[in-house]
Amino acid sequence: MTYCTSQGNSIVDEYIGRVQIGTIDNSSGGVTGYVDYTSLSTDLTKGSSATITITPTWTGTTYSEGYAVFIDYNQNGLFTDTGETVWSLAPTTATPVSGTFTIPTTAANGPTRMRVSMKYNGTPTACETFSYGQVEDYTVNLVVGTTDTTAPSAPTNLIASGTTQTTTNLSWNASTDNVGVTGYDVYSGTTLLGTVATTTAGITGLTASTTYTFSVRAKDAAGNISSSSNTVNVTTLA
Repeated sequence: MTYCTSQGNSIVDEYIGRVQIGTIDNSSGGVTGYVDYTSLSTDLTKGSSATITITPTWTGTTYSEGYAVFIDYNQNGLFTDTGETVWSLAPTTATPVSGTFTIPTTAANGPTRMRVSMKYNGTPTACETFSYGQVEDYTVNLVVGTTDTTAPSAPTNLIASGTTQTTTNLSWNASTDNVGVTGYDVYSGTTLLGTVATTTAGITGLTASTTYTFSVRAKDAAGNISSSSNTVNVTTLA
């Protein structure tokens, strides 16, 4: 597929020194005003976010550089369709610079082109030739994400301590998950008392001389919930 040309006419003063996204970590260096790195590829998951980091190199004076990243999501050989300018940044002397974007679920599956542009004192467009800076093309492989259906392991060793007439403190061993535990649901019997992010919970509002049964379940970002921890019976003080 043939794409429009874009390049910097001179890299004497500045050029793209490094591009990082996914598994791509390319220290490119000053070669020419346009470099074809489409032999380098990384997977990007549709519906998920990706972060690109660009490190400029100045050969002497530090100049303000503008940046833009384009991805041909529908694989039609253009970067000008809606949403295909995935990230841009006005001229800055910051180094490195980073941007995060979300790959649309409507994007076509498979390999497509990503263009990374750095322009002196201006924000580049996709098909522009400018006086100073550099353009690099890469390949990104757009893939469908797999649905996380794995629940966390059950919390273990739930214990109570410091029980008073109206309060008690619960603690337990952390659960594990294939992606990551986001919180723990704390139950009194079958009643959900609330969710905590740590492995401890302070329970208040209890009644004196009353027995309660507590348990905990872990959950992850996909909404998967673990089986219950062991239960602990707590009798508040008289």
